[in-house]
Amino acid sequence: MASSRTFAKSSNYDTHMVTGSYVLFLCCATAVYTMLSDGLSSLLTLSAGLLALAFMLLVLKVHGQSNVSGISTSMLAMYTCTLILRLSSTLWLDGYLPADSTGDWAFQCLELLSLGAAGWLLHHTTKVRRVTFGGAVQEEQDTMPGLPWIVLGCVLFAVFFHADLNHDPIFDFIWACGCYLETVSMLPQLWMMARAGGEVEALTSHFIALTAAARLFSLYFWFLAFEDGIGFYGNYSEMMIIGAHVLQLVLACDFLFMYVKSFGKRVQIGEVGSQWI
Repeated sequence: MASSRTFAKSSNYDTHMVTGSYVLFLCCATAVYTMLSDGLSSLLTLSAGLLALAFMLLVLKVHGQSNVSGISTSMLAMYTCTLILRLSSTLWLDGYLPADSTGDWAFQCLELLSLGAAGWLLHHTTKVRRVTFGGAVQEEQDTMPGLPWIVLGCVLFAVFFHADLNHDPIFDFIWACGCYLETVSMLPQLWMMARAGGEVEALTSHFIALTAAARLFSLYFWFLAFEDGIGFYGNYSEMMIIGAHVLQLVLACDFLFMYVKSFGKRVQIGEVGSQWI
């Protein structure tokens, strides 16, 4: 009886926390759009805002529940590297920034917020797993085979396929490396969920759905920016960047399909086969 009351209280807390976070995000997004946006250019800023919201929901989950189970440290490390690489370009070069006023400071602030949240989560999750019972099991579930080779592949792709919006080969490579790395950053999280089985917490599902939505808006932005270079004789570097966005959306949709299917059948997500993992 006591455990049921505790679970209900935690569930209500999560619901209120998520609702409040979404309402606050909508209010801030409306204010930024009204004061700074100049149309479609702000899609990239909206993408950064959704990613920041995703990480803040994870921070609130960890802080409110004092529980880091189900969160992949490999995923957090890859996102931290992604954001560092991207900010290395966007903090002082404007080639990959929104063309409207949101690219002056709002976009970078949102990316910095995501970086701070991802870094804190990585540090906290790693620390907690070292001192808690069951941490070793979580670490074992969070060991996706071949991940270093996937990361190396992203670096090699960035060497050969990078756009030239910064007009600087080094920083164009750095931005492209972050783009390709973000594409596969969710793989360790999906792997961990599939191997752990059990029910996926709602807040973790919100995180994956929000990152997918962020990538969708980013995809639309870069499609509009690169549409003249799409085609058989087009710019292959620009098409690779668009393809990376599409691949991440496919991976996220695969998880969402698994989640909805397991929820509808009342079975553990590990019993629902993924098409990719």
